[in-house]
Amino acid sequence: MMKKIMLVLVLLSSSVTYAGDPYVKTFYKGKNWTVQEVGITGEFKQCALRSSPDYFDSKYPKYGSVHLNISYPSNNVTFSGENIGAYFKIAKQATLQVDEGKSVAITPETPIKGKSIIDSMVKGKVVKIEIDFGSGGYELHTFSLLGFTRAYKELQACAGIPSAQTKVVSPPDVSRLTLNLDSFLTSGFAKQYGITKQDGWALRDGSFNNELSVSRLRGTGTMLSASTKGSNIVKAGVMFLGTSSLDESKMSFVLDLFKALDPSTTPLHIKDCQWTIKLTQ
Repeated sequence: MMKKIMLVLVLLSSSVTYAGDPYVKTFYKGKNWTVQEVGITGEFKQCALRSSPDYFDSKYPKYGSVHLNISYPSNNVTFSGENIGAYFKIAKQATLQVDEGKSVAITPETPIKGKSIIDSMVKGKVVKIEIDFGSGGYELHTFSLLGFTRAYKELQACAGIPSAQTKVVSPPDVSRLTLNLDSFLTSGFAKQYGITKQDGWALRDGSFNNELSVSRLRGTGTMLSASTKGSNIVKAGVMFLGTSSLDESKMSFVLDLFKALDPSTTPLHIKDCQWTIKLTQ
């Protein structure tokens, strides 16, 4: 099974602590739409609504499929695929249309603000996504909206369930750090590793969890998140998927992340931190 390494960096101190196990579970399942809950036990969670797949070949589903995904409370709409190879790369343009309504441009694998789209989906019967390949013609993908209204309400219910919180006590005589999320996203570290904000959700304690993508770290998948209160980051977490050890590039990433969060950090300070790495498989 897939191995993972996860670190959680608490900015109220200079410590790193293990938060819990990552999990994925089905909150609600209808005929055409499913609500999934993804999170870290005792730390945070995210709920998302996913359509049934539209297969490229119904007889051989393994050759590729596409989905519509809805996040909450951001209400982002994402058109994504599995086992699709270069399918999206050769597309010249893609448009989304609910019933016979207005067509909206959408980039595959890229979330778009979709509250108006969702409002139309609640009233509609079908979503159509047309892929234009230029001289290569068109492909049409359709997603039934039967049961969507119920599923969207379940998505809101899933997002509204409070998750357990991990109490973190700052060591004495440790200065509190202040770092603005916007400053972090425009820092040299963010540019070096291709850090961009993707999505987010509110937490019960009044903070907001921001999901960040890392596009310039070679090797296995990297998941980065930052919790904010107001505009300031109070906690950051990173998870490495598909690995059981921190190689040189990942360790450099972790050290650079420390320095981006607290410019006064040095390797000596990091060595003196209280930190735990737990491997799961």
